[in-house]
This record gives sequence, structure tokens and C-alpha cells, in this order.
Amino acid sequence: MRVDWRAVGAGALVALAVAVPVIAAGQALPRGSSLVVVLYLVLLAGLVAGGRRAGRRRPDAPLTHGALAALTTTGALLVAVVVARRVADEAAPNLVAVVFNLLMAASAGILGGLLSTRKGPAAPTPDPDPPA
Repeated sequence: MRVDWRAVGAGALVALAVAVPVIAAGQALPRGSSLVVVLYLVLLAGLVAGGRRAGRRRPDAPLTHGALAALTTTGALLVAVVVARRVADEAAPNLVAVVFNLLMAASAGILGGLLSTRKGPAAPTPDPDPPA
């Protein structure tokens, strides 16, 4: 199997379109706000959507492309966070949190890839004996 980086990129763009505003909203929240959990779920939903987009573009390997789209997005966001923290003279992210978020991203992307394989609702079957 060959990775189609265009499909991965398309999925990553969808995920980034959700992630950037969610992260900006999270930064605007006061420290300790419980709304962070809601935003995290929205972020994961964006990664699922990105994985679905990548999976639809490569139906022969949707799980791989979905996971790569989500991991690419998370990697780009992680680089941005590390750079921002270095500029602000803050500590680097916790390694355990980074690994956890990468695993969650991969799982969300795989779920999106799996969802891309689902067909729409079945067409209704015609009634063999319609009423006269």
C-alpha cells in the first residue's frame, strides 16, 4: 500500500479547520474551566472528520489514511504549541500528555476512516404486492 499524501493533507486541512478555532477558544477560557472538556471533544470530532475525509479519498486504505491525517494535524499543532511555549518562556508540554494526545488523535482518525467506509441508508425495497 502506498500512502496518498494528498488524501492525508485533505483530511488534515479539515481537522485543522476545526482545531484552530477550538484551541483559540480554549486559550480564552479561564484556567480550570470545565468547558475545556467540551472543547476537547469538539477537537476529537474534528479529527474524526479529517480522518473521514482522508478515508473517503482512499477507500482502499481508509484507516491508515484517517490515522495519518489526524496524526499530521496533531503533530503540526504540537510543533506550534512547543514554539509558542518557548517564545513565552514556559515549560515544554508534559511527555505523558503528548503521548496520550497522539494516541487519542490516531484513534479518532481511525474512527473517521472507519466511518468513511459506511454506506448511506439502504434504499427502501419496493413492495412486491402493492394494494390495488
